[in-house]
Amino acid sequence: YEISCSLVGSEMCIRDSLYIGIQCYHPFLYWVACAFSSFVFTFFMYSLTVAFGNIGEALGIVLLVIQVAGSGGTFPIEVLPNAYQIIYRFLLFPYSMDALRECIAGMYRYDYIKNLAFLSIYIVVSLIIGLFLQKPFEKLNHMIERSKEKSGVML
Repeated sequence: YEISCSLVGSEMCIRDSLYIGIQCYHPFLYWVACAFSSFVFTFFMYSLTVAFGNIGEALGIVLLVIQVAGSGGTFPIEVLPNAYQIIYRFLLFPYSMDALRECIAGMYRYDYIKNLAFLSIYIVVSLIIGLFLQKPFEKLNHMIERSKEKSGVML
């Protein structure tokens, strides 16, 4: 699953380059950043789902919404409320966007590597969530599944 989503991220990168025709100083590094970002996001979402079941899916969606709003993608981070400015450095999107920006606009020292390294930290976090939190939450996930099936609302 993660590999296929990473391939989708890579495919989107190639479409950006060929179809839309973005001007990119480092096209191969742009592709690497897209593929790596896609893998990290997918792996993080997958680990939340494995560890927390339906709650993990909902939590993943909430985190994605917060990241779109709080990563400077819609408005500069400096004009957002203080809560977003505080959590900004803990989100995935800023590091991914900065890595892509480095490839498109030109490299500045080691920022590209630094951003990919920060994304790599989330792989470790995802592994910890997926491997160590799955067992403790297994009973809760089964209770929620049974409750969901009894309600007949969700299929």
